[in-house]
Amino acid sequence: MGKITFFFAEESFNTNLSPTYNLSILIGMDRLTFLISNNALQLLVLKSYAFDLDLLANKQQEKIQKIIEEDECLGLDYQKINIGLANHKSVLVPDKLYDESQKVLYLSNQVALAEGDAVFNNDISTIEAKNVYAVKYSVNNFLSKLYPKAKIIHASSALIQAYQDIAKTKSQTQFFANVKKGVFEIMVFDKEKLLLTNSFEYQTSTDFIYFIMLIYNQLKLDPETIPLNLSGLVLRDSEIYKMLYRYIRNINFLDAPAKYFFSDKAEAFEKHFYFDTFSLSLCE
Repeated sequence: MGKITFFFAEESFNTNLSPTYNLSILIGMDRLTFLISNNALQLLVLKSYAFDLDLLANKQQEKIQKIIEEDECLGLDYQKINIGLANHKSVLVPDKLYDESQKVLYLSNQVALAEGDAVFNNDISTIEAKNVYAVKYSVNNFLSKLYPKAKIIHASSALIQAYQDIAKTKSQTQFFANVKKGVFEIMVFDKEKLLLTNSFEYQTSTDFIYFIMLIYNQLKLDPETIPLNLSGLVLRDSEIYKMLYRYIRNINFLDAPAKYFFSDKAEAFEKHFYFDTFSLSLCE
């Protein structure tokens, strides 16, 4: 089983009340993270496992199964379950251009599909687009059987909606970056309008800065006035942050989505690390 890198639980969490709780699970890349909340969106449990392999790769579902079998929280009954799958095999297609029979073609024109991949889509009505993505059929089938009531989506679908909720309250363009190990996603919004989304692999802080500034220049955004909002695996004292601050005046570490409620005990940890997991439970 993977290494537990974070665990938080409220004393009020009661396994006997799980049918009244909501479960969100983020799977992919090198981690599995889940959170449990009540109907008031109070965080009750947050737990993260780290791995040295991609959980969505071929023949890795036994790793997921082992966690679910051994972690009591993941075997309980829940009122609502959302599962987000995080990989880089996704593309947005505007509703007005979308043809269900062409979804494999849309994706294969952008990313390399492998044997065993199955193609799905999420409807994101707030941007009038479909998020077309691929995941191993065996993984999707396994999760569907394990959690038959669950809504399974691509993790970026939830991020888009969560970032949009923030951007639409702002008077200026908002630049977002969600950082993972060796890769990060960027999204730029002007109010509700998604201007651009992309993902980049990086090895060094210099790589990271290069791609961020590339997008600022491409969209003719002024780094003196347009803020960069960070979520994911980036530290406040990291080399990435220090280098970013040389070029960008306003850098924000995102808190959890505003709809969440936290006890005093839960205020202590960095919410931006788990923003993508928090965003899952907001998807209807």
